[in-house]
Amino acid sequence: MSYVASQTASGVGQQSEKPCSALFIGAHPDDIEFYMAGTLLLLAEAGFQIHYMTLASGSCGSLKFSADRTRSIRRQEAKRAAKVLGATFRPSLVDDLEVLYDVYHRRAIGLAYRLLGDLGADRADGLVERLDGEADAR
Repeated sequence: MSYVASQTASGVGQQSEKPCSALFIGAHPDDIEFYMAGTLLLLAEAGFQIHYMTLASGSCGSLKFSADRTRSIRRQEAKRAAKVLGATFRPSLVDDLEVLYDVYHRRAIGLAYRLLGDLGADRADGLVERLDGEADAR
């Protein structure tokens, strides 16, 4: 298992009992599988806790189904892909056409990174609920 190097007052580079986490973020559904799966698998093999998240839900990815139905299909596909890859699935942050390079999204990604790294994966589960609340307030 891989571990984080501690940077406490007692010294830099000491082994911590906290396993490393790797957060894979793709802009769109399938990005992780097509572009990052090899690296994801290598890190998982090295003992990292792997987390899988796409920013966009895939809601505009079909001419045949409604946005709600497409969103549901893409979410199930992503959950299956995360399971096959040995990763923990994290829900998308926004619908298609809502991925922007702005303060909100940079903060959301930063928060996800900090929650997974500093507090542990189990504490990151509330991320989307908190972000949804912030988005509703905007």
